[in-house]
Amino acid sequence: MSTRLVFAALLASSMALAQTPERPPQPGDKGQPEAALSASPQTPREKAADQAADQAKKDVDVAGIHLQVARLYLAGLYGLAGAPST
Repeated sequence: MSTRLVFAALLASSMALAQTPERPPQPGDKGQPEAALSASPQTPREKAADQAADQAKKDVDVAGIHLQVARLYLAGLYGLAGAPST
C-alpha cells in the first residue's frame, strides 16, 4: 500500500507542476536580471514586497499539491475498501 501512496504523491506533484501556468514574459525582459532592467534600484521595502509575493505564490502552489495528494490518498482508501457488501 505504501508504494501506491508514494506513486500517488509523485503523480499528484507532477500533475500540479504541469498545471501551474508559466509567468508571462514582462515587457523588456530578455533574460536579464531585474536589477539591470530598472533605471533606479529597488528600495528595501519594494524588495521585501517582491519576496513576500513570491513566497505567497510558492505557498499556494504547495498547498495545491497537498490537496491533490490528499484527494488521491482518499480515493485510494475508498478503492481499497471495495464495493459495499450487503
